[in-house]
Amino acid sequence: MGSVYVVSDLHSCYSKFIKSIPSDTSHLIINGDCFNKGKQQEEMFRWVMKNRKNPKYTFIRGNCEVRLNNELVRHFYPSKTSLYQDWLGTHSGYANKNITNVVIDLIENKKLFTVDDVFDLLHNWYRWYYRFEDWIVSHASWELNKSPEAQSKINLVYDTQRNLQKWKKLDYDLVIPRRYAETKFIFGHTPVQSIKGPNADPPVILQNIFYYIDNGIFKTANKMFYMKIQ
Repeated sequence: MGSVYVVSDLHSCYSKFIKSIPSDTSHLIINGDCFNKGKQQEEMFRWVMKNRKNPKYTFIRGNCEVRLNNELVRHFYPSKTSLYQDWLGTHSGYANKNITNVVIDLIENKKLFTVDDVFDLLHNWYRWYYRFEDWIVSHASWELNKSPEAQSKINLVYDTQRNLQKWKKLDYDLVIPRRYAETKFIFGHTPVQSIKGPNADPPVILQNIFYYIDNGIFKTANKMFYMKIQ
């Protein structure tokens, strides 16, 4: 019997990711932002495509996956607005390391995937959130005043409610609805160094129920962090 882990914000650090997966992993939840910023865009994308149907892995949407989806819609299906996903972000400053350009090349020039293959990944295999026993895993945030079904998709990938800023305040009176009384939450998206300073290591735990695990792998070159939840 193996263990269940959560890892977040791989950002195309493919080699470091593959070498660091714990040997006792039976299930790995990858909590968004697999792509962009890093140098191994193609390797990371090909691995995700290969493993998208593998029951050992669960893939959660981050803002990078939603951005990829929308840019591919604009490129291949500009009239199909129903394929867009909610996202408030703007074009990244890492334009030369944008996964969209890599994926278009893989489809149009290298012929390794079809457009349908890629949208199968983005629409059918990436989840907005994942519930495992008493844990909820989402990329950026969660609104406690809403049920799982009513969560804002933008908030899940981008934290438009700025919950982090509220939870960090020592005088913030957090009201936990009964439905979440026994629940703990795991987020990526915000590097722990942005929460607790440059020497912080994950997890950063706020209000005893919110676990931040993004260790800013692209910027810090630290080891990948895997949070064991079973």
